[in-house]
Amino acid sequence: MKDMTKAIDVFVEDIEDVGQPDIDGGDKVIAAIRDHAKDEKKALKDFKADVDKLDEDDDDFADELFDILQDVEEHDLRDRLEDIDENDVDDLIDLIDEDEDCASVLFSS
Repeated sequence: MKDMTKAIDVFVEDIEDVGQPDIDGGDKVIAAIRDHAKDEKKALKDFKADVDKLDEDDDDFADELFDILQDVEEHDLRDRLEDIDENDVDDLIDLIDEDEDCASVLFSS
């Protein structure tokens, strides 16, 4: 939990170190990344809280854990970026998609 939260924080810090993209809507890209990170950290916190409520000695523990995993809300950074109505942001998404490794890290789908 701590490692995943830290990884999210480091990712945002790295993005901020690189700086705002020099494109129309660049400020919105940074805001979208921050919002995405916030939602991801909340999902982790909620997941942990749900798991902490489980009784690991219960015969149904594995099923209940699987149910929690199934209910975890997925957040897609691509969706957030696509919601930004700027042509340059569309070009940025296309550039990310061209790098399969980058796209696999940044985008859920």
